[in-house]
Amino acid sequence: MLCTEAVTQECVQAIRPVYNTSPVQNAPITATDQGVVHVTIQLDPEGRKIVLWEDVQFALKGAINIRHGTKILSFLRGSDYQALLPLRIVALPSVVLDVLVEDPLVQMDVVNRALLVVQPTPLPMPLSGTQSPSSQSEPRPAPLCDDMVECDFNVYADRTLDMLTVPLLSLDQIKRHTENDELNLSITRPFDCNSSWQSQQNSLEPSDGAINEDIADTIVQAVHCDIRAQKMLAMAFQRGSDGLSQSYELAFKWYLRAAEQGDSFAQLCVGSLLAYGQGVPQDYTKAATWYLMAANQGLAVAQFYLGVMYYEGLGVPQEYSKAIEWYIKAAQQGHPDAMVSLGIVSARGWGVPEDRSKAVEWFSKAADQGNRGGETLLGLAYLHGHGAPRDVELAMEWFLKAASKGYIDGQVLVGAMYAKGLGVVEDSTRAMEWYLKAANRGHVQARKRFEDLKVKGYGVHLVLEEPLPYVK
Repeated sequence: MLCTEAVTQECVQAIRPVYNTSPVQNAPITATDQGVVHVTIQLDPEGRKIVLWEDVQFALKGAINIRHGTKILSFLRGSDYQALLPLRIVALPSVVLDVLVEDPLVQMDVVNRALLVVQPTPLPMPLSGTQSPSSQSEPRPAPLCDDMVECDFNVYADRTLDMLTVPLLSLDQIKRHTENDELNLSITRPFDCNSSWQSQQNSLEPSDGAINEDIADTIVQAVHCDIRAQKMLAMAFQRGSDGLSQSYELAFKWYLRAAEQGDSFAQLCVGSLLAYGQGVPQDYTKAATWYLMAANQGLAVAQFYLGVMYYEGLGVPQEYSKAIEWYIKAAQQGHPDAMVSLGIVSARGWGVPEDRSKAVEWFSKAADQGNRGGETLLGLAYLHGHGAPRDVELAMEWFLKAASKGYIDGQVLVGAMYAKGLGVVEDSTRAMEWYLKAANRGHVQARKRFEDLKVKGYGVHLVLEEPLPYVK
């Protein structure tokens, strides 16, 4: 999405440099104020409006992070909770975002700051994964730590919670649920298929999608109100598979038709697409309504996402008590992300009395299911003696479980444990091996620790790749 004709509010993101020493701005900043520059908004292959981090860095040298008010905006992440590459954030064209920079003498070759447009770097194709919409809720600051092991537990907890606020389903999640026959039985009210939409069969004309005979039976069944077929057809349009051209608009239509018949998972998918504006204008309020329909039918993932909406204040009033109520419902059905969320709010005292022992219970339940965030936070609880007796050996075991699954925080913590000889024999080379894994994925502090040990003569055989602009 390039702005080649004129600079408009919808095709550019307004940003401005701020510094740690900058005074707090009480008056609202507008896109035409002095010092404000613009970077191009583009659409990623999933149809989302984004701003590339490297474009921000090009416009403002020494950029460290991006903020909306006092909230640091997280990079969009995939279904594995790792940052998508190239790094990106959700665009907020209606506001001016603050970019924290290292040096107040930021050099910008700008003729007219108010009209500067940085041309974006093309996104690779294809792209898949789960991204989360940015929110404007209460800030949860995540400062950098000078010491990875002695770092405040809260820093990792807050960052983990930010990664869990993802009210958008990945295609893999949809595929797994669509293939589950039990989901076809979640009908709660009668629905007159013929009178409502069957007359609109022209939505399946070849002009709307390159229909292939391979899914002809599915199409026929979908047209005749077969809910499973409708969901399968929606997924095919969403993925651009089975001979159909990718169309989020048609995906939304078919999910909606199944959702209107009372199918809980289709209701969840409709809410997810509305929350992120795929195939339909973004509408958090409507998204929350559909999440509520699915959640009231007992769908755990919908209950968790509804909790997220209340926690972040997306489409509903921000209410921690309601968020926790829905997290509990989801956790009682075994949803691991809900368990981690409950552990974090218990540890931090958000919406509930602070109770670190209770937090450990929730982290343990999530970790027992192999949840990497739960494993890491449980390890930190044992490391610091937060809600459980201090046990550095056990902490190391949990860090290793998360790190072996590619969890970047786990990799950094394993490196730190080897570097300090906590729970294991001190081994600087092994520490470097784990720091290297995280550093090659752009972790700034891991890179620094790797380079510090390299200077001391350790790990001469280990080679650092070109670093990615990843901010931690």
